[in-house]
Amino acid sequence: MTNEQKNTSDEFILNYYDTNNQTFPWNNVRLPSFIQPKHYDLFMQPDIERLINKGNVSIRFKINEQTKFIIIHSKKLNITSITIKDLNNQTNHINIQKYSECIKLEQLYIEFDQYLLINNQYCLYLEFCRKIEDQLEGFYVSSYFNEKLQIKRHLLTTHFEPTLARTAFPCFDEPAMKASFQLSIVHDEQYKAYFNTEKIDEKRIIYNDDDDNGNGNGNRTITKILSKFEPTVPMSTYVIAFVVCDFSFVPGETINGIHTGALVPIGQEQNVMFALNATKHILAYFERFFKIPYPLKKLDLVAVPDFGAGAMENWGLITFRMTALLYNEQDSSSEVKEQVAIVVAHEIAHQWFGNLVTMNWWNDLWLNEGFASYVENLGVDFIHPEWRMLDQFVISTSQHALALDSLFSSHPINTTVINPADIEGIFDLISYKKGSCLIRMIVDFLGIENLQSGLENYLNRYKFQTTRTSQLWECFSQVSISLPINVSAIMDTWIFQQGYPVIMVEWNKNGTEIIVKQQRFISSLSPNEFEQQLNDNQSILMINQTWIVPLTIITSTNINQNQVYWLNSTQKRIHLNRKENSWFKLNRKQSGFYRVNYEPTIWQQLIQILYSSNDKNHILSPSDRAGLIDDALSLMRNGYLDVEIAMNLTKYLENGEQDYVPWETLLTHFGTFDAVMPQNPLLHRYILRLILPMIKQLDWNERPTDGMFEKKLRAILLRAAVYYGHKQSIDKALYYFRQWMLEKKAVPANIRDIVYSAGIEYGSDKEWNYCWQKYLNTMIASEKRLLLGILGSTLTKSKILIEYESRVRLKQIHDDPHQTAIIQRLLQLDEQLNDYQPSLSSSSILSESSPSNLIVSKLSSLFGGGGGGSSKKSKSESECSNQPVKNRGLYLHGNVGCGKTMLMDLFFDNCSVDPRKRRRVHFHSFMLDFHNRFHQHKQRRNESRNVLSSTMDGRKRASFDFDPIPIIAQDIVEESWFICLDEFQVTDIGDAMILKHFFKQLFAHGMVMIATSNRPPDELYKGGLQRSNFLPFIDLLKKHCDVYELASGIDYRRLVDSKKHQVYYINNKDTDKTINLMFKVLANNENDSIRPKTLTIKGRNVTLKRTCGGVLDSSFDELCDQPLGAIDYLTIAQYYHTVIIRDIPKLTMKLRGQARRFITMIDTFYDHHVRCMFTSDVPCDELFQVQRIEDVLANDDNRKLMDDLGMTSDDLNASIFSGEEEMFAFERALSRLYEMQTIDYWNANKNLAK
Repeated sequence: MTNEQKNTSDEFILNYYDTNNQTFPWNNVRLPSFIQPKHYDLFMQPDIERLINKGNVSIRFKINEQTKFIIIHSKKLNITSITIKDLNNQTNHINIQKYSECIKLEQLYIEFDQYLLINNQYCLYLEFCRKIEDQLEGFYVSSYFNEKLQIKRHLLTTHFEPTLARTAFPCFDEPAMKASFQLSIVHDEQYKAYFNTEKIDEKRIIYNDDDDNGNGNGNRTITKILSKFEPTVPMSTYVIAFVVCDFSFVPGETINGIHTGALVPIGQEQNVMFALNATKHILAYFERFFKIPYPLKKLDLVAVPDFGAGAMENWGLITFRMTALLYNEQDSSSEVKEQVAIVVAHEIAHQWFGNLVTMNWWNDLWLNEGFASYVENLGVDFIHPEWRMLDQFVISTSQHALALDSLFSSHPINTTVINPADIEGIFDLISYKKGSCLIRMIVDFLGIENLQSGLENYLNRYKFQTTRTSQLWECFSQVSISLPINVSAIMDTWIFQQGYPVIMVEWNKNGTEIIVKQQRFISSLSPNEFEQQLNDNQSILMINQTWIVPLTIITSTNINQNQVYWLNSTQKRIHLNRKENSWFKLNRKQSGFYRVNYEPTIWQQLIQILYSSNDKNHILSPSDRAGLIDDALSLMRNGYLDVEIAMNLTKYLENGEQDYVPWETLLTHFGTFDAVMPQNPLLHRYILRLILPMIKQLDWNERPTDGMFEKKLRAILLRAAVYYGHKQSIDKALYYFRQWMLEKKAVPANIRDIVYSAGIEYGSDKEWNYCWQKYLNTMIASEKRLLLGILGSTLTKSKILIEYESRVRLKQIHDDPHQTAIIQRLLQLDEQLNDYQPSLSSSSILSESSPSNLIVSKLSSLFGGGGGGSSKKSKSESECSNQPVKNRGLYLHGNVGCGKTMLMDLFFDNCSVDPRKRRRVHFHSFMLDFHNRFHQHKQRRNESRNVLSSTMDGRKRASFDFDPIPIIAQDIVEESWFICLDEFQVTDIGDAMILKHFFKQLFAHGMVMIATSNRPPDELYKGGLQRSNFLPFIDLLKKHCDVYELASGIDYRRLVDSKKHQVYYINNKDTDKTINLMFKVLANNENDSIRPKTLTIKGRNVTLKRTCGGVLDSSFDELCDQPLGAIDYLTIAQYYHTVIIRDIPKLTMKLRGQARRFITMIDTFYDHHVRCMFTSDVPCDELFQVQRIEDVLANDDNRKLMDDLGMTSDDLNASIFSGEEEMFAFERALSRLYEMQTIDYWNANKNLAK
């Protein structure tokens, strides 16, 4: 084990277990470094009809340390054979002595009966099989409509990044374990196969089909095609790719001996020509830029109909989402064209930076993606310099990264990766966008020539190898010896710390120097709050940070100056004469990753410069103008800059700003203000005042001389005019829509989204249905995506009501007037939430007087008050005043089976809230998630406290009391601000005591909630211990939610005839025989053997004695008579789609603990759509028996508990004795048991993959 691996293992001491519940011999997520794979011979035999893949792999490897075992990755593969050969000694027979699998680590441990010798070559041979799924990961199935044949066709494709190659074949699935690969794949005659390399052989083979599924097809003679490909160069597993399809292959040009081409669905051939042409030029450009030839013989682009990522840089076989590759000259907008070019350039850049030289481990992912995200702009700029990609970089990348990295929930871009699940989490915008910004900052202080020289050195030195970030810094330092900098020292302050600085600038008293200071910029802290936290010992490690900052300055006397000043402490003085320089600006062209805040007089000078410029001659560049707008409005939002100064700066735009970049910056910020003050007529009037002069100039009609910037500027201004209610613009958009719908005149591509949205928003069902039919029939990927996006813009009949009425009409549900009344309230809520967005970046987690409140107040004053009223409430308004909360959610209560959950789910599935910002979760699961987050924050705080305590003397050590709840609440609302909580029930005293504080923070950050419960709010935790401390939560709940009772009195689940599908059996002499047969039938459909399985849950092991794939055969005693909780049942629900529960007894109060577990289990299984079969001694209706009060007194355990708590017989009505909570819960569980027995429930989940 290497030192690096030892450190990782020592820091996170974990015990892992294999599938037999034995301690797994290897406890590290990283594989042993003594294994060196050299070559894979991979054979795959996928069956596209049965969706089963069988294969084998021979892996040639060496070791550099004597060992009796190896570790290899495998995930959800059924390994059927393992052998090993000593290639240096063919007569040496090595036997497998031990074999085990760890599901959590996704690893196989293989132990031999003798030592493997250093420098000997060995060949490991494994046979395997697995189902092919449609999960958009690993080796999966996709489909498309074949226009030529007019039928749906399937294809097989791959996506292996980051750790999914192991789901397709056993492999050493780490970036550093590079090897060469040779693929042989069997497929049907009507398909062709493609790989990273060129095909060297294709031949027909005939063999006997081994179908044993009982459908009479066994021993058929079948003709297939065997395709074999050239070996690859050494490469990491995550960039392996293979595709089996009947696509058209569109050949491109041969560039320096490299064959290019594209694979697209039949009928899409013309739409890939732009991407192919871009590939030709960008590939040649990057060969010159990196000064290293592209190392493969071919480069193919593949348009995949179902693809989770935007694209994937597989070496020589790049896969794309169709909308990221296909561009139609007549029907796709300029933005689509630009995006196609950007994505193609990004993936081609990876062929060098990422594929040729690869990160050693995933903590350096930021460099891989950040670098490609920067140089993609250079590639596109080469073929379309008029698009000015580096000016657009400010709005497409820098501003987004600055906004995200100013949050408490940000993270360093170089992060520790502990397990495979962590790897997925670092593929976020921080890694991509902030990483890209840092590369741009390096270019600015290093120079593009030094950058290229350093890259040439780096790529040549480490080609076909893996590296760490420090090795790139070393190469840059070697080519910049003449510069007084240490690249590694500078960049380490940026990659290992989260966040960035705001640079505070002021003149000294004499006007001979400017004083610059740095501090971390956190968007949720006002300046005063920042100072308070800076002086609070528990927060020092979070915000008391400094960076080595490259400061660039332009002045009135030297606009083109590129002098760099280094700020490597909290403060620096820079010589600058005020008399000689009437103005100056820091951060030239926004190349540095920081914000700048000036003293008011300097801001005023900059505003004058903006006013004094005219539309043809601006003193400041578009990037600088956009940077001033972004800094001013961002600083204003959390109280660093006066509102009047910031808003005065924006007024210059009405003087004729012609450039797209400043306008895009401004309208993005105004969109945020509109979310804070929705429907404020004076704010809208001000925005229209700014944009209308330019709209008049640009008009709706494109001119032949219009470039990309004119087209994009016209689009964003017209979009804003329609959105902010400019009547003439709305009428014009509707005119275009009618021309399209009635006279079949195509709408110009660059204004289609505006026209389509207006038609839907201001139209009727007729307009909506017209767009829907266009969506169904168009084969143009960009048009289909556009139409799908605008179909939710309607202000007419809600999708919620349409869906409800449809279900009633189809007799899927009953027409219930009580439910109809709730539907009307849900429609009102949907309208309120249509434009609602929490102001997360400006909501304080530390005080009741957030800076956002002050900004809202000042902006409202500036624009004449609240206007149409706000659907957003700041913390001080919603928590500290008596004004009613406007964004109220709903709390639905009623008897079991009355339709509460159905209505909530109906709203959740069809509401206007962004799907990425909604979350539907059982209350149990929600609180489990809270406790997990709470534990993690406490654990991290304890680590920080230990570090801090070791560096402080006793006098400075303050209390380390730490409340993570505000941070947890902010994180939850940032992830999903609209939350649907099913079965709101409070029985745990720990939850009861913490709910007010937790939900107060959630509501303060802007959460909107719908909850369902069997109890009205006033009866929550009824009879609970210390209930008086819980009562304030009820008031809070009623303040933020309208309370509705669904009083139909009908349990609709029981109206369904559950006998049509028997899954509940009364025990008799034949019951076990029947259930055993059912388990055998279910197990036959699984790609696994019958075996016990151990689930490791929060460090505990839960062993299930009889499982097969996604089927669990268990008993009441195994699931409910041991101390299992909601998280255990949740984990079981995630692993198994079908669960058999045998021998359920009558549940009396003597079995109270077991009954509670049974109720929790049924709730969890129902919520996750798990199919269940039951056997019991009694019918369903007789499962639960309530205890009489006299029986409570007769129970020795209860009497002892009463004595311990000082309770008397008068306290017997407390819920811990009365069984009242269990009665409520069991009525719900019983109702769900009825529904779980229906054919609809069973069939709806028969293909559910867990």
